[in-house]
Amino acid sequence: MLRHDYRRAAALYDSALMIVPNIISTARVRASYYKAKALAEVRGGYYDAARELLRQAFAISGRYGLRDIRLAALQILSEMYTGLGEKEEAQRVRENMLELRDSLRSYAISEDLHQIEMKRERRDMQERMALAEYRAREKDRWLAGITVFALVILYFLLRIRKSNRRLRQHSALLYERMQQLMPPTITGPRQHGCMWRAIP
Repeated sequence: MLRHDYRRAAALYDSALMIVPNIISTARVRASYYKAKALAEVRGGYYDAARELLRQAFAISGRYGLRDIRLAALQILSEMYTGLGEKEEAQRVRENMLELRDSLRSYAISEDLHQIEMKRERRDMQERMALAEYRAREKDRWLAGITVFALVILYFLLRIRKSNRRLRQHSALLYERMQQLMPPTITGPRQHGCMWRAIP
């Protein structure tokens, strides 16, 4: 194409189209090759061949929503009509090009706004997830602290209970020994102003 050897360029694009499979995943590549070969045919003056190639490019771009390919194909079609001297058709195609270009710009702006909104939502979600993780960690820390505090309190309560049990047992033992050391007193009838006492 740069050397203006349009027949050779068309043949090379045709060879590329022969090896590209006709499947959905290669639709953009095939449409791009069709419109590029059509441009070579237009530049070489082979308008009938270019018309058929553009028809293929328009069909694929319309089927799969390839607006950028359609816009490039319209530009080539406008150049073809200009070469054929059909100024009215060329003007009509240029008007379609302008409408499609405006639509693409609006679509691009809408897509940019959509991307911005998605980024904002993703950032908000990440912030909420980070906050939720922080709260979960704080909750786990509080639960761990409360559990440790409760275990410490329970440990000291058990120690105090054990100490109280030992004190009660010791007190009961002391009381029992005191009872054994203190002899019981027996009060009897008074004789001669004396009181009979039990002999230990």
